[in-house]
Amino acid sequence: MIRGGFGVSYDRIFQNQLANARSNPPFFAQAGLCCSGINNAADPGPILYSFALGGNPFLYPANPNLQRGIDPLTGGLLDPFPATLPGGFIRRDIPVDVNGAPKKLPNAYVYSYSLELQMQLTNKMVASIGYQGSAGRKLIRTVDLNRYFPGDTFDNNRDRVQTRDVNGNPVTPQLRGNPNFNRIFFPLPDVNSNYNAMLVSVRRDYARNFTLQGNYRFAKSIDTSSFGRGAQQTEPSNQALERGPSDFDVRHNVVISGLYRVPFFKDGKGFLGTILGGWELNGIFSYHSGFPFTPLVFGDEATDLNGDGFRPDRPTRYFGGVIENPSNQDFINGIFPAANVRLPDGRPGGVNVFDFTTRGSAGIGRNAFRGPKYRSIDLSIVKQTRLSFLGEQAKLDLRANLFNAFNLLNLPPFQPVTDQVNVDFVERFGRAPSGLAGRVIELQARFSF
Repeated sequence: MIRGGFGVSYDRIFQNQLANARSNPPFFAQAGLCCSGINNAADPGPILYSFALGGNPFLYPANPNLQRGIDPLTGGLLDPFPATLPGGFIRRDIPVDVNGAPKKLPNAYVYSYSLELQMQLTNKMVASIGYQGSAGRKLIRTVDLNRYFPGDTFDNNRDRVQTRDVNGNPVTPQLRGNPNFNRIFFPLPDVNSNYNAMLVSVRRDYARNFTLQGNYRFAKSIDTSSFGRGAQQTEPSNQALERGPSDFDVRHNVVISGLYRVPFFKDGKGFLGTILGGWELNGIFSYHSGFPFTPLVFGDEATDLNGDGFRPDRPTRYFGGVIENPSNQDFINGIFPAANVRLPDGRPGGVNVFDFTTRGSAGIGRNAFRGPKYRSIDLSIVKQTRLSFLGEQAKLDLRANLFNAFNLLNLPPFQPVTDQVNVDFVERFGRAPSGLAGRVIELQARFSF
């Protein structure tokens, strides 16, 4: 038997892509505030500390440093302090964040297509092999337009003006963003995605009471941004440099399930049938290869490798050293052994694995490494009891579900912009921070009539 299909699906625009504009000036202002000024009397700073009146946690006084208006010319928070402070410190307006959107924002759509061949191998075995694919178009990514123009910090000064090239040579000053604002969030419908998968399935009935089925999927999902709003791209100005495995890409996925109906007293009649009949055992084995992750470089302007004024960035080169096909213990110890030590002079050992000193390079590929694998065995024990004295259809179902029944250790995937992907964080880079849930037992009872 051969079957196939094709379809086009549309999706509405996620609400917060547009609704975040409610936080724009003049009614609201979002800004990064630093610092307390405790160790700098000449610069009181926007964050002031005070005790609550009478020790009441609801009677903290308002912070006068935050009572600021919006400068109509610059969009920054008006500074209530003198322009020049003792010690020669100069205060500047604090730029605020704003959210915008194009006048016309199309709905995203996805082409879906599939083809499957199903075969009866024996009178008790059925197998199928198929292809499944999709192509997403006009998917949305949210970019910060103030990091859309690389080159700003090649002079180690984040001021939206480029005065030096990547080698430190003077250049004609060029505006590399809008200095009147901090982050300018803007949704762009220019992300494409592709998904391709081979699906193999085999089902075997060993007896009337036992069935075993196995499914295997070999797949690859590719895009330039996996979420409409969230972790920012490291190279938003050039999407070709962001093309790579999706954040949720899983290359291999295996699911094997079995169902066994205990044949004794299966009709459920009589006292013995009521007590000993109606038992059913289910089991599911699940396995999939790890989710991808991208090593990142945090730090200051000196490690702003593409000069867009923001971090993190991707290291410019990878020298090798990751453990191939790592075990759970490897992820606990760290899958980049050379990166999980400090050198005698105190520098992170990560310089032996990645280069995060060469500026102006595109960096290593996005999602170039794989996180921990996952495996689990789930079991269910079901007892169905007929209650004929309450009616022909009346029955009581008792079920015990054991998720991860053998308490196998599974580690969480590495999340973006965390210590686990920060190449400069020796103590945590490449290490699983914790474990996922162990064995969980769930008991259910259902009465139907």
